Amino acid sequence: KEANAAAELLTKVDPSDEAKLGALQATFAFNLSGHLLHSLFWTSVRPESGRPSADFMARIKADFGSLERFTAMFTSACVKVQGSGWGAIILDSSTGALRVGSILNHNNGVVPGSQLLAVVDVWEHAYYLTHKNDRATWVGAATDHLNWEAIERRCNDL
Repeated sequence: KEANAAAELLTKVDPSDEAKLGALQATFAFNLSGHLLHSLFWTSVRPESGRPSADFMARIKADFGSLERFTAMFTSACVKVQGSGWGAIILDSSTGALRVGSILNHNNGVVPGSQLLAVVDVWEHAYYLTHKNDRATWVGAATDHLNWEAIERRCNDL
């Protein structure tokens, strides 16, 4: 709703009104990114726990050394977000390697051209009712429920 409202106002804003233009652009980007990240999140996890396929496990081992190292790095990327944001599994366009990273708020902090393969919501609203302030426990549970089939499909489709 907010992204659509900002998009509509952007078609009418006076370009010389830099303050209003900047505020509308920021509102549009924040709300559209939030929508897209939440949409990706709901397909990044699933009710059942799972493991990567043998083929994708080989890729994880090539890029991280082991699934355990991937999990530790991904957990760190999620837990160390200061305030609100996302942990991300990324296909790095410059190297073709899998990476993990953090996204603050809804600001996409990945290398331009890289693709988000999966995200885990680490905004407090995602886990507070169940885990209170224990973000690490939430991240562990979410990581255990990553939808590896969807992640691999996104990676292979690129």
